[in-house]
Amino acid sequence: YTIAGIYSTGLVEFDASTAVMLIADLQTLVVLDPGRIHEVAVATTDPAAASQTAERIAAALGGADRALAVAPWPELNPVLAEYVALADSLYWIFIIVIFAIASFGIANTMLMATFERRREFAVMLALGSSPWSIVGSVLYEALAIGLVSLALGAAVTAPLMTWFYVAPPSLAWLFGNVTLQGALMTPTLRVGYNLPAWTAATIGLILTALIAAFYPAIRAARVPPADTLSGL
Repeated sequence: YTIAGIYSTGLVEFDASTAVMLIADLQTLVVLDPGRIHEVAVATTDPAAASQTAERIAAALGGADRALAVAPWPELNPVLAEYVALADSLYWIFIIVIFAIASFGIANTMLMATFERRREFAVMLALGSSPWSIVGSVLYEALAIGLVSLALGAAVTAPLMTWFYVAPPSLAWLFGNVTLQGALMTPTLRVGYNLPAWTAATIGLILTALIAAFYPAIRAARVPPADTLSGL
């Protein structure tokens, strides 16, 4: 066989153990009958759908009856699958920390606001307003804060996310390429449009604002009108 060229993917293990050749030459080399191959690799747009895709392919080909083995990538590379699961867990921890910070921020804001407005709440209660109406007014204010924060956050991050989606910047110049269990990873700030995730984040932000404001709302509703108006 004549070597026509040498390629480099940046993955040393892959480059040292892989050759690209005509299928007819490969069949002769490994003693395969013409028209037969030993492996087919299928790529999916969603890595999480690999297992379901493998099951459908196995059912369509009749793998058990024809001695064909169909395996998704988590079975072929379990260490990489564990790494992906670990990364997903870290993402959830990151999300929980962000929502916790938002919760404390809203709670602190609403506590200060209700403290400064004690006399206002006392007047409302003295005029016949029910405690639950006070709770509702504070929660409405928290909801407004959450919606305004959501709008401002979307306005600031939407152009950035669009840029990362259309032309994701590569950090290879800073970190270089990373290899893990035979997989080559390029550090790229890549994002994707995920409407379910955005919807969940929006609902989570609104619920966080309401839950964080519930305790300040209860405190505002329990202001003693007589003592507060008398300056005690």
